Amino acid sequence: MAQTHSHRVISLGLDQRPVPAGAHVCHIYDNDASHEDILARFVQSGLEAGEWVSCFVDSMPPEALRDHLLQRGVNLPETSHCEFLEARDVYCPDGRFDFRRTMSMLEAEHERHCQNCNGLRVTGEMSWALQGIPGSEHLLEYETRVSALLARLQITAICQYDSRRFDGDTLYRLLQVHPMMIVRDQVILNPYYHP
Repeated sequence: MAQTHSHRVISLGLDQRPVPAGAHVCHIYDNDASHEDILARFVQSGLEAGEWVSCFVDSMPPEALRDHLLQRGVNLPETSHCEFLEARDVYCPDGRFDFRRTMSMLEAEHERHCQNCNGLRVTGEMSWALQGIPGSEHLLEYETRVSALLARLQITAICQYDSRRFDGDTLYRLLQVHPMMIVRDQVILNPYYHP
């Protein structure tokens, strides 16, 4: 069984403020350039810390995101501990979303990567949930429940929500279940969070 490090703090690459490993962060954005900049900094800081980084991509092919990050100066050697996957393949591998299965997958990823890395960080574009996939109506329940799993295993996660695609009421409810949020390139404790 992989070991977790108690009270480990990490950088997300966004500001000088360290955050606890296992932070569950909400990033609501409306600008592609700033969104990619935050992703680039998050990925780069994870790789520099010796962590495994998984990016679940929905708005473009995974290879396109990889190319965008390379253009932004992220060092992605072929042997780096980083993967780019289609978000739908991760969250809905059989065409339906089962949040328990997704949580089990995160646990398995932690087991797989944390033997040889200093930790695991993941980031996922969540707009797949707007595509009428069966089970996607349970997205809020997943986001509510996954915080405890992330904290226990110290998997750091940024959930990405494009405010041009999600309605305001849904975004507000999603914001309420993330302990931390990104505001103007800074990670802060989320004042809207309701544990």
